[in-house]
Amino acid sequence: LSLKIQSMTGFSRIENSDEKCTYTIELKSVNGRFLDLRFKIPSQLNQIEHKLKLLAQKYIKRGNVEVNICIKKNLEQANNILDDKKIEVFLKYMGEIAKRSHIPMQLNPTDFLRSEFMLDKNENNENEIHQKVQELFEIALEKLVFSRAEEGVKLQRVFNLNVVKFRMHVKEIEKEKDNYKKELEDRLLKKFQDLKGALPVDGPRFMQEIIYYMEKMDIDEELDRIGSHLEKLDKVLEEGGEVGRQLDFILQELGRETNTIGSKTFQNKTSESIVQMKVVLEKIREQGLNVE
Repeated sequence: LSLKIQSMTGFSRIENSDEKCTYTIELKSVNGRFLDLRFKIPSQLNQIEHKLKLLAQKYIKRGNVEVNICIKKNLEQANNILDDKKIEVFLKYMGEIAKRSHIPMQLNPTDFLRSEFMLDKNENNENEIHQKVQELFEIALEKLVFSRAEEGVKLQRVFNLNVVKFRMHVKEIEKEKDNYKKELEDRLLKKFQDLKGALPVDGPRFMQEIIYYMEKMDIDEELDRIGSHLEKLDKVLEEGGEVGRQLDFILQELGRETNTIGSKTFQNKTSESIVQMKVVLEKIREQGLNVE
């Protein structure tokens, strides 16, 4: 699996249990202009949330990432972690309320697995949980990167296919370039002949204007710049990495040159090629929004 192009869409989930707890970590990633990490974690992990963010930033550069971490105490360990006195006080208090209100008290044994019924936290045990979560979180990040890379492979195939189509239309314009120049020159000369009979026209001056206008309407520079941008695009796609913003810029430049050629030319074949080039660029741009 190639890891060159990273999509911003991905998903990973891991679940791991030891003698005390069951850990579940779920990561969901979608496209975004910048890196936006959103954590939903138990309060006991608040101390290491910053560490988890720094760890995520090593693996992910762009995208909206939702992080869900759940820690459940194992029932078989309840007798070692529950505070009997807290439970007795709670039951006594709730019993008095139920008696006064004539409402039966309904409780589920798992209700007492909440943190308020636990024994005072042991510092060593807390550190152990923190370390475990960080280790599992890094594994989840690696799986997320792999998931995003799988999507990236699909995106790269789409990019390559559309770039080939774009090049084909550019070649069509290049083939018609000389015909375009000849047609433009013929149009201007015909205009000169038409005006010459009706109005006094300075021949040399008019020919200078024709030359100036033809230079202004020439599309060689735009085609050269398109070729340069396409070479840069090939290089970016080949090298991979954090290419999302580079793609945005290159596609913007290709769109600008395409529009300029479209504003200069009048041939039907060229106009059709310009339309198709714009369609292809829009497809690449839409896919590019999901590239890291």
